[in-house]
Amino acid sequence: MAPNRDIDRELRALHQQVVERYARQIDRSRRDEGMAEVEQANERAAATVRSIGTDMDLVARLEQDGEQALERFLAEVRPGLIDRPSLHSQDAKIRILHHSFARSSHLVVPAYASTLLAPDRTEIENNQGEQGGQSNWWIMPYDPSECKISRSTSGSGWGCGAYGMTPPATCVMWYTFVPDRSGLWTVNVFTELHGFVVLRADDNWYNCKSASVGTEMTLDVEQYYDWHGQQHTALLNEGDDNISTYHLFERYLWSQYMTPLSAGDQVWAAATVTIEADARGSGSYAEVNFAVGTANYIKPIALIPVFEG
Repeated sequence: MAPNRDIDRELRALHQQVVERYARQIDRSRRDEGMAEVEQANERAAATVRSIGTDMDLVARLEQDGEQALERFLAEVRPGLIDRPSLHSQDAKIRILHHSFARSSHLVVPAYASTLLAPDRTEIENNQGEQGGQSNWWIMPYDPSECKISRSTSGSGWGCGAYGMTPPATCVMWYTFVPDRSGLWTVNVFTELHGFVVLRADDNWYNCKSASVGTEMTLDVEQYYDWHGQQHTALLNEGDDNISTYHLFERYLWSQYMTPLSAGDQVWAAATVTIEADARGSGSYAEVNFAVGTANYIKPIALIPVFEG
């Protein structure tokens, strides 16, 4: 059996690991941005359009119209998505049903802490807690029972060429428990996700516009400072080059992770939600939001470990 471990010190170490890993991701994304290549691709597209005698003033007016149409679209759809009624009351009833999953012999573990990460502070600013970072912003919320993260981006230019993507806005929900028996365990993690999606792109023959969003859950388990391997679940993958849509994203997620564990020693589980949004070309827009308003949030419900034998 390993010696007694300081739980808070372990949490700090785990938190620091994900912060440092995230900083390295940001550094890599900045090296891979390739903005010069993007500008060259946009200029080649513009040169092709000019070469066939297209009225470039007309193209500029069409692009301006597209940007104004985007402003009207967002002003129309976002308020209803932000100000919609909260589902906290309904969620409370569902949490009771989730807890009934555990028989009297099962442990129900609430989230011990959470870590929020983003390259832009505004993506995690709706959380009160300890903060740090400069280009890799992080928050450890005082209350880990609710995470608020978001990402939105507006495109620019013609949208042509490939460029590096910044790391996703991230919520890591930390759980910890001590198994009472050695053998195979199933770690059940219950999570609520309430948010919304907005996508708009008006691709035309002379440009390369697109908009897309993605959301993923990963689950991993650690014992004796050894992570057992991430398990990925795609929750949202949506986008197109010609799209104008918005909708709510509501998910009550039950994630399971089966792994051998030893009795009597601390186990950590990390349930991580990541969100991405990409918009290319002026007048394009992508947003996935679990942050704005009282009805949009990510809530860790509980971890229930079950001994399998």
